[in-house]
Amino acid sequence: MGLLLFGIFAPATIGLETISANQASFIFSLNMVFVNLFEILFRKRLSIRTALAAMLAFVGIGVMSWESGTPMIGDLWVLSSALSDAAYIIVLEVFSPQYSPMPFVTIQLWVVAALGILWAIPELTEQLEAIKTSFPVLIYLGVVGTAIVILLQTVAQRWISAQKAALLFALEPVFGAIFAFLLLGETFSPRSFIGATMVLVGIFLSLIRPKIDESDSEFSPTSTASDSTAKSGEVLEAVLSPNKEVESLG
Repeated sequence: MGLLLFGIFAPATIGLETISANQASFIFSLNMVFVNLFEILFRKRLSIRTALAAMLAFVGIGVMSWESGTPMIGDLWVLSSALSDAAYIIVLEVFSPQYSPMPFVTIQLWVVAALGILWAIPELTEQLEAIKTSFPVLIYLGVVGTAIVILLQTVAQRWISAQKAALLFALEPVFGAIFAFLLLGETFSPRSFIGATMVLVGIFLSLIRPKIDESDSEFSPTSTASDSTAKSGEVLEAVLSPNKEVESLG
């Protein structure tokens, strides 16, 4: 979990060196599409709607990113961050009910801190003055933007599924664009606005729950939401632990 968490923050930090915050928030919102694609992979359910949504969202990113031939390296870094975040959301659904939130999150953050220090060592002495100047910002990012956010997400996903979490995270680009405008004065160009609209439509399509095929597991009308979440977790646990025998949900 700590490795996945580092795979979220490090690429996003690199990507934000070359692209704007509002553009990054729309690219990062593709984690919702990835969550649905991963569910197809884990549960072996084919959804044409999800595939089309992913294609539309990726095309939208291409439209946003291709501004006068600007290199897309920053966009690709943020995209890899979104991919890691989608994996994190799904794995968190399985493991968050099994552990106490505080030590579970603490260990993850120690992993991120250790990897971050190793990553920064070659340039650490050169950045001491910048660290001192930006210390309040670093404290905010570390405590509020990282520790508190991850703790709240861990507690929440003890009760809600990865897809429900993805639905709530779909508000990421909206808040990202609002704060980018209010705090940084960033606005969209016409091309970026068209691309962002395509991304939002793709996210909306990916979050629409398709009808369950007859080949999928049939749930009793009296089944609760927690039963559904538990069974979804069993499927992922079977994928993560191939040697573990899990009863068929059919």
